[in-house]
Amino acid sequence: MDTIGSRIRQAREKLGLSQTDIAHTLKITPQAVQQWEDGKTAPRGARLDALATYLGTSKAWLSFGDEKSMPPAANFRVIDDNDDLDPLCYVKIERFNVKLSAGNGTVEWIPEKLDPLVFRRAWFSKKGFPIEHCKAMYVRGDSMMPMLMDWDTILIDTSDTELVEGEVFAVAFKGKLYVKQIAHYEDGIKLVSLNERYDPVVVPDAEAERFKCLGRMVWRGG
Repeated sequence: MDTIGSRIRQAREKLGLSQTDIAHTLKITPQAVQQWEDGKTAPRGARLDALATYLGTSKAWLSFGDEKSMPPAANFRVIDDNDDLDPLCYVKIERFNVKLSAGNGTVEWIPEKLDPLVFRRAWFSKKGFPIEHCKAMYVRGDSMMPMLMDWDTILIDTSDTELVEGEVFAVAFKGKLYVKQIAHYEDGIKLVSLNERYDPVVVPDAEAERFKCLGRMVWRGG
C-alpha cells in the first residue's frame, strides 16, 4: 500500500539509513520514526520539512506520492558560501589545489578561492566516508577518459591510502601529481590511464621513497 509511511521507509532505505539515523538528526525517538512508517502517526509542519530535506526528496512526494516516482536525491551541489544550510543535513567540502615538493616528497593542500561543494550528510553516512578527511580537487588532462574529463571535480578520501588493484587514487611520484587506476606487478605498481593513448607510469619498489598516496577517489562529478 502506498502511504506516507511506506514512502518514508522507501526513501530511508534507498539512502541506506536506519530509523535511528533519522531520529538523531530530527531530535526525536526511533520509536517516533517507526510509528511514521507503520502509519500510526505522520510528520507535520517543520518536522515534515526537515524530514524531506534529510531524505533528499519533496514534501509533496512524502505526503501524497503525487509525483511519478521518488525524486532523485542529488548527492551534491555547488553553493554560494553565504547560503544558509542546515548543518545537520548538509556538509561543505572545500576544493583544493595540490602543491608537491619534488625534493622531500611533501604534499600541501591549498584551498581554492571558490564556492564549496555541498553534499548531503546522509550520503556520507551511507557510504561510510569520513567527512573530515575528504577533499575536492580538479582533474587535468584526458588520460582518464572516458571516466574522467579535463576539469572534472573528484572527491578524495585522504585517510584511505592502501592501494587497491583497479581502484583510482590520487598519488604523487617524482614531484608530479597523478590520478590513476592502480595495477600491481611483481616489483612495484603501475599507474594506469584509461585512455589507451597513454602508457602506464611504472613505480618500482626501489623508488618507493619518491612515491606518496594522497587518497582514494570516492566520487566524481563534472
